Amino acid sequence: MVELNSYNVLIGNNDRTVEGWKQMVEKYLNEGGNKNFVYLTSSHMVGVATLVFVSQALQNRVLYY
Repeated sequence: MVELNSYNVLIGNNDRTVEGWKQMVEKYLNEGGNKNFVYLTSSHMVGVATLVFVSQALQNRVLYY
């Protein structure tokens, strides 16, 4: 996601990069089919991000903090 250097490790803010990935994944998940996925949460650290999406039909069954 981002270059691994001292600035990005200590100070870097990759919120825009994570947002870009979120939008791209959400678009891919929701194109063409009748399944609708919704974004729940994400976590990121330096060059790694975890994005959590769930089927809209199951959204009310998922607990997250």
